[in-house]
Amino acid sequence: MNTNCSHCNYKATNHETLAGATKPNEGDVSFCINCGEVNKFKDGILLPVNMEFLDEKTKTELNDIRIAWLKMRAMRSAK
Repeated sequence: MNTNCSHCNYKATNHETLAGATKPNEGDVSFCINCGEVNKFKDGILLPVNMEFLDEKTKTELNDIRIAWLKMRAMRSAK
């Protein structure tokens, strides 16, 4: 499944849901590895998500992912 981030237009060719599935379902959230923003799958495309409206468990998971993503970006830029 190919999709484009609604924030930066990055083309994603692989996906993994928070539950570990490789094919997202309608309503699943997506973290963009290019810009670090959050999207939601709807009708086969990615739409922007306001994280304030997500449940606490999902927000915590996404924030953990974002922290790891930021650390990796910082490590790469320090090389």
